[in-house]
Amino acid sequence: MTKTQTIVLTSAGVVLVAAAIAVKMIFFPSVSEKYFMVSSNQLKRVPSGYVVIRPTRSVSQNAANRNRIAYASVNQDMRIVGVNVTFHTLIALAYNQDPALITIPWNAPTNKNYDILVTARGGGLSQHLQSAIRSKLGFTADMETNEVPVVALKIENPSVETQAFKPSPDSEKTDTNMKDGRLYFTHTRLSTIMDGIEQIVKSPVVDQTGLTDYYDFSLVWNNQMQQELRNGSFSKDTGEKILESWGLGMEPDTAPMAMLVVKKAN
Repeated sequence: MTKTQTIVLTSAGVVLVAAAIAVKMIFFPSVSEKYFMVSSNQLKRVPSGYVVIRPTRSVSQNAANRNRIAYASVNQDMRIVGVNVTFHTLIALAYNQDPALITIPWNAPTNKNYDILVTARGGGLSQHLQSAIRSKLGFTADMETNEVPVVALKIENPSVETQAFKPSPDSEKTDTNMKDGRLYFTHTRLSTIMDGIEQIVKSPVVDQTGLTDYYDFSLVWNNQMQQELRNGSFSKDTGEKILESWGLGMEPDTAPMAMLVVKKAN
C-alpha cells in the first residue's frame, strides 16, 4: 500500500468516525437529567436543539405522578418538558386533540410511558413532536369521520333536572365557588363540564339533554372527590352519582364523529 493510499484511507476513516459521532449526537443525544425537571423556569434555561422522546425514568406508578408537563416560550418558540407521559397523552399533545376524540390501535405502546423534551427552534412544537413520534415510536395520525361508539348524556328524571338546573339571567356573571360542602356553578353552560364527563367515562360524550342555556347548579364536594381529583380524575361511580343528582344519565350510542385515528407509520 502506497503512502498516498494510506493517507486517503485514513482520511476516509476520520470522515466516517465524524459522521458516526454526528449521527449519535442527533438521534441519540446525551441529555442531562436536570433538563427533565418539570419547571417552566428551568425549561427556559435548557439549551436549544433538543427533540427527545425516551422511555420514562420515573419509578412512580401513582396516577398523580403521570403526565407531568411544563411549557415555556423562548424567542417566540414554544418548548415542552414532560415526565411519565402516557402514549395517549403524548398523541394528544402532538396533535392538539381532545384525548376523548383519539382512537388508539391495539398495537400501540399503551403499557409504556415516556419522558419528552422539545427545545428545537422553528418548525412548531406540534410538528417536532409528530416527527419524533413517527421516527422513534413508528406511529402517525390523521383525522377521520366515522360512526363511533359514544356515550349519550340524557335527561332521566325531569323533575330532578328541573330542580337542579336553574335558568340564569343575562345579568349574572359566570363563576364557581365552594360553600358548605358544595361546589356552585353560576351562569354556566352544561357544555363547560363536558370535558370532565368525557374524562370520567373515557369516551366521547354526545349531549342529548337539550340543556343549551346558562344555568346555576351545584354538586356535593367531599374528601373522596378531592382525593380522586388529586389522583388525576374522578371515578365512574362518582361521575354517575353526580349525574344522578342532576336527573341525568348516560347510555351507550353511536354517532358520526371526527376522530384522530392513530396508526402505524408506513
